[in-house]
Amino acid sequence: MLKEIGVKYKDRRVKWNLYKEQKAEIKVEDKMGEARIRKGVRQGCSLSPILFNLFIEKVIEKMNERRSGVSIHGQKVRTIRFADDIAILEESEKE
Repeated sequence: MLKEIGVKYKDRRVKWNLYKEQKAEIKVEDKMGEARIRKGVRQGCSLSPILFNLFIEKVIEKMNERRSGVSIHGQKVRTIRFADDIAILEESEKE
């Protein structure tokens, strides 16, 4: 997706390096362990909501082709998004 929107190779590589070796500490009772995170974005990273929205955008576009949404001041609104939260809007409960 980053390549599709014109992000240069070096910039994509920097982002990839930020995310490639993510680990999390896990505590079960009194024992500590470490887990490698293979997918997703870093919690608390200011870049994470932006990356999430870039990647989810294609899914939202496809979904919006089939939905009407609601009209607010003459503007069609089909989704409300913040970070990784998405609300899908429709005119009726049935839709």
